[in-house]
Amino acid sequence: MAVVGLAAGSVVGLATGGDVRSAYAIWVPMASGTWFFTPAQVEGTKPIEFFGSDYADQPSGLGLGEPGRASYDAMYAM
Repeated sequence: MAVVGLAAGSVVGLATGGDVRSAYAIWVPMASGTWFFTPAQVEGTKPIEFFGSDYADQPSGLGLGEPGRASYDAMYAM
């Protein structure tokens, strides 16, 4: 999966004019799943992820005009 994801992400990155975020959207899920099973996963107490997940992207909770809001908004202004 990781090798296929690397190739697919590279193609998407090139097709979008070098947009790294587009390539990253494919690379992270394809390469960051469960690589080795642990006893907790075999028992079923911890999930097995065939496709990984990106970092937990949650709303900031900062209201408009609060200090730090501009830097949070700048991260998602692309």
